[in-house]
Amino acid sequence: MSAEEYANKRDYYVQILGLHSGVNVKFRAFLTNFNDSWTSKYNSEEVYGRMDPIMTFQNTTRKLTVDFDVPSGAEGQATENFRQLSQLASSLYPGFSSAAGGASTISTAPLHKIKFANWITSGGQIGNVESNGLVVAIEGVSFAPNLDAGVIEIGPKILPKLFSLSLSMTVLHTEQVGWNLGSWLGSSNYPYTEEVDLGEGGQSFGPTQEEFEQQEEAYQQAAADYMLDSQQGANATSGAGMTLDIYE
Repeated sequence: MSAEEYANKRDYYVQILGLHSGVNVKFRAFLTNFNDSWTSKYNSEEVYGRMDPIMTFQNTTRKLTVDFDVPSGAEGQATENFRQLSQLASSLYPGFSSAAGGASTISTAPLHKIKFANWITSGGQIGNVESNGLVVAIEGVSFAPNLDAGVIEIGPKILPKLFSLSLSMTVLHTEQVGWNLGSWLGSSNYPYTEEVDLGEGGQSFGPTQEEFEQQEEAYQQAAADYMLDSQQGANATSGAGMTLDIYE
């Protein structure tokens, strides 16, 4: 079985769809690197008299980096791979609309959907790039021909038999993800299509309503104590001289 037949049978392609352009490309997925990372951002405020900073949550972002090789076994395949690469490159530019006086203004950002098997997908389903592609802002595409693998010469054109692509992107969430009363709000298959065990009767694996209310009450009290301590620390900062006098 050839690599192309194997990729077709398993649908092992990196598929990319330009939401603003309609450009739809796919590459056989000979992955060389894959990184899927989540980062939670907090505003950190240092307060006099406290060992720990006050941490105020802002958001959680997700970034993807995918590197893969694109081989060509024949002239026709090399031409098609290069054509798809050219389409991908062109889809990185924004959409424009005409304005008064013949000027052009940016009307749409170059957002994309991307999909690969169950590693890059949305809605908890494998599906296809149109229905289950992950919406992303592609921040970088790097193309590198492998000259050791050789090239195919077609008149004045030179097509590499093998080239590498590296994509870096930020995921744009299209569904609500988070928790409410201990229940997950997003797809139960998030993010890699594996079903989450919710327990018997479809119950949440989080606390019960009564347990949640008890935890919420304890949390509110702890938050109030925390803010009181922070305020006292801030007051101590403004009266630092007086405090020193007491201990002198």
